[in-house]
Amino acid sequence: MANWVDLVSLLATLSLVGSTVYGILSIVRQYHKALESAKASLRSKGVDFSDHGISVTLSRRLEPEDCMHILIDMLRHNPQPLRSDAIARVEITDPVLRQHARSIRSSCVGRE
Repeated sequence: MANWVDLVSLLATLSLVGSTVYGILSIVRQYHKALESAKASLRSKGVDFSDHGISVTLSRRLEPEDCMHILIDMLRHNPQPLRSDAIARVEITDPVLRQHARSIRSSCVGRE
């Protein structure tokens, strides 16, 4: 027969497990609410998320020059220069591609 200490221990353990599960569920709920709020905020600015990707709604049509300016700005903010040692690590089995890679590698030497 269980004495009162066993019952108190069982009650404390069950309350600890229950409160932990409740805490995790409430954190997940808050995360989903914050995510939906962020999506709604972006949706009001013209950015829409779906399972197929992201679509951006513009207030006007972009000209090719505008697209080039956007692309240049993106490249300036995220520069990833081509390094000759990165090309040297690629193993190419096709002989035609191997010759082309050698010519690219020789033209990149000294640009770093």
